Amino acid sequence: MTAHNSNYPSEVVVLSVQDALKADVTAWFGGVQAAVWFFSNDYAMLKKLGSHWGENAQFVPVGKQLNETALRHKSEFLNLDHFMRNPNSPDLDWLASDIAERSPYASTFLLSACRYMILHDGLSQGGKHIVLVDDLDFGLALYNSLRGSCTSAYWGAFGKRYKVADRLGTLKRRVTLWRTGLKVRAGGLLGGLRRLYNLRRLRKRFKLRLSMLQAADILMVIWARRDTFSGEGLLAEAPFYGEIPTVLMQNGQSVAYLVLPMYWLDDYCDIVEDALQADDPVVILEDTYSLTYLLSVAWSSLFQGRAIREKVLIGGYELAPVVAYEKSRERAAWRPAGARLFAQVGRFLAQHSIKPQAVLHLYENHSWEKCLQAGLREHQPDTRVLGCQQAPFSPLYLNFIPSHADVEAGHVPDGLLVSGQRFHREIERSGFPVQRIHTIGSFRYQSFLQHGDKGAKRHNHEEPLRILCATGSDVLDCVELVSKVVEAAARAPSLQVLVNFHPLTDRDFRDAVKLAVISKNENIAQVRFVETCVQELLNEVDVVCYSDTNSVFEALSKGVPVIHVNPVSGLDYDKAPAGSAASASSAQDLSMLFYRLVQGEQICDLGAIVESLIEDTLGPVNPDAMLRAVNNTNPNA
Repeated sequence: MTAHNSNYPSEVVVLSVQDALKADVTAWFGGVQAAVWFFSNDYAMLKKLGSHWGENAQFVPVGKQLNETALRHKSEFLNLDHFMRNPNSPDLDWLASDIAERSPYASTFLLSACRYMILHDGLSQGGKHIVLVDDLDFGLALYNSLRGSCTSAYWGAFGKRYKVADRLGTLKRRVTLWRTGLKVRAGGLLGGLRRLYNLRRLRKRFKLRLSMLQAADILMVIWARRDTFSGEGLLAEAPFYGEIPTVLMQNGQSVAYLVLPMYWLDDYCDIVEDALQADDPVVILEDTYSLTYLLSVAWSSLFQGRAIREKVLIGGYELAPVVAYEKSRERAAWRPAGARLFAQVGRFLAQHSIKPQAVLHLYENHSWEKCLQAGLREHQPDTRVLGCQQAPFSPLYLNFIPSHADVEAGHVPDGLLVSGQRFHREIERSGFPVQRIHTIGSFRYQSFLQHGDKGAKRHNHEEPLRILCATGSDVLDCVELVSKVVEAAARAPSLQVLVNFHPLTDRDFRDAVKLAVISKNENIAQVRFVETCVQELLNEVDVVCYSDTNSVFEALSKGVPVIHVNPVSGLDYDKAPAGSAASASSAQDLSMLFYRLVQGEQICDLGAIVESLIEDTLGPVNPDAMLRAVNNTNPNA
């Protein structure tokens, strides 16, 4: 028997977060307390509802249950292809899919599936329930799964069923979603066409240095900005790779670059011109595909969903409603089309007789990496593909771990270069061949790991406690983090809060976070938004609060205490080694930790144990291991 085919002795109302403040919960359930399932990332609304509904509502600890469920079914979610992949679809359809990638920044499938699971588990206990959702289409997926399973299931208000007017609303949303998908593809095509045109124009001045590219031993795939190649001579350090280019060149390897312009941060022409003027031989991604291929991937991505079966059973839960919802979201995204473009790199290299010994790309096991690998395997079978881990990952960054099917089918790099033994163990457990995992240390973070301050930093009682919010790359996550810290700091007005932004976020992102925080918090006088880099700020602050950022490692290396702030209604993506950070879920939890810091107490272990944990995660650089991986010599030598 599957979970949602049971008969639940429950009454449940599904409605949007936007309509929640108008809901008369007391009248709905006759004064009986209702369990509230808050399936939204809007922390400000959660606070409003908590005070508005008072004792008539008991908010379920959604975040805790979501994480327990995700970890309990981690193996199934890691191996989604076993449950979801349509074996009759082309490989590229699956490899380019956001759902198949399993990254939290590509698809909400893991979050949606876990919300579905914990809701069905909760309703099986009986009682009165309210389900609040951001997206009415996800709410409808939940509602349809509950009809016939609960004593009563209502849509939008107590006693109200899903009616003709609601069907018209659903139809309107689906038409809007299809229009969005077409608009997104038109935008993707227009942007791609503009980049192709600008590159062709620049190529009239800067010809492809074919002989240098053909002589290259290693082709490194790098994300570039307008100043990436601005230094004199050959590139000594590459973004996210550290000094790997220098080590390769010092050992007789000639290096060329496949440049991926970060045009959402800097002007595309500025980035490309900087790269084309460099002494290094470079290929720009847009060199490798044609307008015809760009049109074809835009068309193919409209039918991306054919790779995914909807009848999916994971852990005893029939997830068909969730899969259908997530497939509709993916149809409205350009990202799968963008991933498909990388499949042309191998063909381009073969056409120009560019045959490097190895192609080295940053490894996060994203869809573009898999499409790149597929194209290289087809057109350059003698070129080895190596993935270099550039950042730590949390236990629920499922995209980092290859599935069993991917390993068996060869949809993985020929070698993985990992930063520490912690990730070596994690990837080895997935079934990835151990002889192809190379622990090379953390070249990217070498500078701060070598120069980190030893010993714990303690607060100076004569100065106010200074708190750094090190934010990540999700707007709502940032707003929740900063709002909780500001709320906790307000209980002691002398506390100061500094908010630093992730370096790869743009101005619109930062303005959105500032506006949300300023408009929803009264104690903004204590807050200062800063552009200073984290490394400099760590010399000034007494504690770092974070939710999902690599800055936690920089803080720990300098002896600065850290607090991981758990999301109230989302999944936890903490990258820090277990036991190295204090933890807080609420502003009240944070306030207690701030008080302890003011009193001079230690809130987390910053001694030798944590140093050992950091080294296990981001180990010392090992150039010899890196060279053995590139040269495909015995990794155990």
